[in-house]
Amino acid sequence: MKNILYHTIFIFSMLFFGITAFVEIEKRNEVDKIVMARFANLEADNEKLRNTINKLTTSLDNVVKRLEWLESSYKGRCAPDIRAVIIKEWGEHASLGIRLAWIESKCQPYAMSEKGAAGLFQLTRHATLACDVAAEELNDVIENARCAKLYFNNCLKRSSGDIRGALSLWYQGHTDNNDFHDMVMTTLGK
Repeated sequence: MKNILYHTIFIFSMLFFGITAFVEIEKRNEVDKIVMARFANLEADNEKLRNTINKLTTSLDNVVKRLEWLESSYKGRCAPDIRAVIIKEWGEHASLGIRLAWIESKCQPYAMSEKGAAGLFQLTRHATLACDVAAEELNDVIENARCAKLYFNNCLKRSSGDIRGALSLWYQGHTDNNDFHDMVMTTLGK
């Protein structure tokens, strides 16, 4: 009888541990299914992300191609919309303004020099004092052209109306630099 009792306890123990092990295996299988489902979702999200990145890259490539086309189509000239702003802001000195913008930045509104000059006319902090323009506004074509005209008028006034003197002041502050004047004046059709 004792033997039967041990055998019965042993069988029930084995059944209990077997059922427990089976339940644990089933739980692990459920966890594996959840992990695999999440992994599949991550793969789908990654695929969407790759597609988005490819679209953005293609879009960026198209923008670069468009900019290259624009650059080559104007062949060393300011784009019409930028020319229009300069003509409006610079008035009687519009031709000179267009030439200055070309020399300073190749008419690129987002140009930035190593010394911190910014925008279409490559204005420095010193130049912007006359027009109260914040540094972040220097990439705005209208603000940059307006400020550049005010600065040029200041240079013109300080040089007693002499354009050569004004351009020298524009280029180097208070020094005499006729080379810059000559470069501006020989920049044709810009």
